[in-house]
Amino acid sequence: MRIVHLYLQRERDWDAMDLRLKHICNSLNREEFEVRVYVLGLDFYKTDKTLPHIELDGKKKSIDNFWNETIGERKLDNGDLLQE
Repeated sequence: MRIVHLYLQRERDWDAMDLRLKHICNSLNREEFEVRVYVLGLDFYKTDKTLPHIELDGKKKSIDNFWNETIGERKLDNGDLLQE
């Protein structure tokens, strides 16, 4: 089981990236990932980290790297429909 820790700023300061990361964490398979979401002011009070901050198995991850390791590689939609 892999462990995901998501650190977010205060809820009144959330932007699209905070909501996106929270949604990704909520949609992960709970049998594969243990997810913890921490909010500034509720779960922790001081930090040296820039928020939002995400850790996977104790290692800081960029958003693109986190996406690739949890969901898979992003594929661009070129607009073509599958044809038989």
